[in-house]
Amino acid sequence: MADLSLKDTLGVIADLMAIFGLGGFFTWAFVRKNLEGVGVADAGVTIFAYSVKLFFILAFLVLLSVPVFFSHFGIVLFSSGHYGQEDGIWNAQKSFSYLLAYVVTALWVIPVAVLSVSSIFTWSIEPYRRFFRALTR
Repeated sequence: MADLSLKDTLGVIADLMAIFGLGGFFTWAFVRKNLEGVGVADAGVTIFAYSVKLFFILAFLVLLSVPVFFSHFGIVLFSSGHYGQEDGIWNAQKSFSYLLAYVVTALWVIPVAVLSVSSIFTWSIEPYRRFFRALTR
């Protein structure tokens, strides 16, 4: 193989990013060691599949931010009785309400996010089954 100039190398990288997207480029960093000895076509399909999963995970996390906001908002509103323009991420005058909102929201968001990401990554509902079995034992 001929030596590639910097321009050619950057062109190849840009072409790969165009084909696989930014998610595919990050996916390549995680799976490249597992793809040694695998054909180029199989490696490309594997990276594309992981990129699609990464897209679904990111889309799910963005959609999850909506109920997270309403959970936080509702708890602060219910516990303090008022949610005004000065309220946002933190209000020192309502520290109990904010701590309560962050703790309660984290208690349901973390399991939902971890189980959903695991489910999307494995493409099955087995993480939910394992979690339910662990809760019922």
